[in-house]
Amino acid sequence: DSDPTDSSNETGKLFWHGWFNEFNFGKYNLILHGVYNHGNVSINNIFYDNTETEVYRSVNRYKISGYLYDFQFSYQYNGKLNFNLVGIGTSGRPGRDADGMEASFKGNGYRTLAPGYAISNIAIDFIGGYALFTARDMSGLAEYGGYMNAIVFGPLQLTLGYYQLHANKAPRLSTNRYYNSLLGHKSSNFLGHEVNLNLKWSFYSDFQIIFRSGYFIPGDGLRAITDYEFGNYLREAFVMGEYKF
Repeated sequence: DSDPTDSSNETGKLFWHGWFNEFNFGKYNLILHGVYNHGNVSINNIFYDNTETEVYRSVNRYKISGYLYDFQFSYQYNGKLNFNLVGIGTSGRPGRDADGMEASFKGNGYRTLAPGYAISNIAIDFIGGYALFTARDMSGLAEYGGYMNAIVFGPLQLTLGYYQLHANKAPRLSTNRYYNSLLGHKSSNFLGHEVNLNLKWSFYSDFQIIFRSGYFIPGDGLRAITDYEFGNYLREAFVMGEYKF
């Protein structure tokens, strides 16, 4: 890859094969979805001298073979209240390996292009505000949780949710500068958990005002990925308008 605008210097030939099934049983609904990802990726490693002149270039090639799964189980209690269990995960390991390369290139890592989906408001999200991960960089991650939707009155809908974020394999500490084993820190498969509260007001049939908020408590696994030892929680709250054309 010689494109000077591509900071990753990554090229590849990747394929995705998937299946989707939805089952309805009266008030119950079950969705099952799976994707298999395979192919080859090449990464250019460019070395510069102190004058920013390229002096050496090497190419690392990786064989990709990973998968993604997600499910949703819903129960419609009545016309104003429903309960949902959701989960999504991918193969691989988050973070970086000892050589500094993304761990997703090895160990059944899962590679994506530009997916657009959100699970919770902070852990894995793309809608807006602050997010720890997006669907583009969630290789090796799994998030599970549950939420309820309730029509409070008229056009106002309330959503309450609880989610946990995990890693398939504990992130490595070998490349960390601050959060490492020499300072007594440890890694973990547990990355954290969060609580969400959302409000949606249907002002008109084609216009909605949405309030989204989240409170996330990090675990040792997230500190290992971010190489940061401080901070006890993350908070987010914002309001947006959505117009449907």
